[in-house]
Amino acid sequence: MDVGIYSGAAVAGSLGKARALVECTLGTLFEWYDLFLYGTLASVISARFFSGLSSRSHFIFALLAFGIGFAFRPLGALIFGRLGDRLGRKLTFLATFVMVGGSTRKKTEAGDWVPCDATGPIAS
Repeated sequence: MDVGIYSGAAVAGSLGKARALVECTLGTLFEWYDLFLYGTLASVISARFFSGLSSRSHFIFALLAFGIGFAFRPLGALIFGRLGDRLGRKLTFLATFVMVGGSTRKKTEAGDWVPCDATGPIAS
C-alpha cells in the first residue's frame, strides 16, 4: 500500500510546526502592541506618574522607563528562557505572572498592603 510522499507523522509534524508558528506570531504581535500602546500614551503616562517634574522632564522620564524596560527584555529572555527549558515553560510562565502581579501591589502609609482591586482609585 503506497501512502505517497507524506506519511501521517510528517503531516502531524507539519501541523505542529504551523501551530507553533501561529502561536509565536500572535505572542509577538501582542508584545509589540503593548510596546506601541506605551509609546503612544507616553505623554499621558508621564503626566500621571511624573507630575512633580517639568513638562519636558516628566516626558523624558516616561520614555526612559520605556527604554529601560525594552533594554532589559533580552536579559529576561535569557534568564526565563533557561528556566523554562530546565523547569518547564508552564511553571516559568506562572512564576512571571506572580512576579508581575506582586509588583503591582502598593503599600499604604500605615504599612498595610492595598488589595489589587483597590489600586485603581489610588493610581487615578
